[in-house]
Amino acid sequence: MAKRKAVGFLISAMGLSERRACRIVGLARSVQQYRPLPKDDAAAIKRMNELASENRRYHCPGRRFASQICREGAICARTPCCGGKGWS
Repeated sequence: MAKRKAVGFLISAMGLSERRACRIVGLARSVQQYRPLPKDDAAAIKRMNELASENRRYHCPGRRFASQICREGAICARTPCCGGKGWS
């Protein structure tokens, strides 16, 4: 985070290009340009909690729940999990 701020400072205060500022600081331009997407995992978390209450013997939500949610066609990590096949 500090390197990103340093690049921002070099760009705004010193008038350097992003490419040169990143090179000086030692930061990859892809890192500088990355903007995280907001996560919308509320539906998956709700379904995991439902499965946990239905199947008490599973203990904590983990791989077993995640694979079941994937088989139901949920989208995890912004892509269909394992093509909807679940984990083995």
